[in-house]
Amino acid sequence: MNPPPQSPVVVDASVLIALASVGQFELLKSLFGALVVPEAVYNEVCGAQAQGKAGEPELRRAVREGWIIVMTPSTLIPPPHSGMRRGEIEVISVGIEMQSFNPLLLMDERVGRRRARAEGLQVLGTLGILKLAKARGSLESVGAVMDSLDRRGFRVAKSLYQSVLTQVGEKTDH
Repeated sequence: MNPPPQSPVVVDASVLIALASVGQFELLKSLFGALVVPEAVYNEVCGAQAQGKAGEPELRRAVREGWIIVMTPSTLIPPPHSGMRRGEIEVISVGIEMQSFNPLLLMDERVGRRRARAEGLQVLGTLGILKLAKARGSLESVGAVMDSLDRRGFRVAKSLYQSVLTQVGEKTDH
């Protein structure tokens, strides 16, 4: 999935934290340029309880540098009965507000992704970002990054792990 350069990119906390935890936060800037982070996502990553955790210093710096913009949605989608956090709700709400600009949402959680697609929005997760980075020459080894993510608790089904490596032309030893 490769949105046109003018398409807004709205990102959820899981993607920010995952990429920061393995030293790949800057991939977001190199692949997408500017990004939008809903206020609830910013608070989740940079709130008092997140002090010093993966993503917090990187997100603060990116906002200071101006390549990530914090936005508050004007309206919120009605939350489902369960399974979605406030940040995911705001990511989808911002995406809906920007729908005429063909936004791309970066999020990993299954329930949120399903809801976003039901709203007609494009969604890409952390593994999709890694595949895109490899295709554009911004990342040498998807497998090495996925292994680092695994060591930090980011779980990927073995079949998906192997499928991603096959798709990017890397050997599967997992």
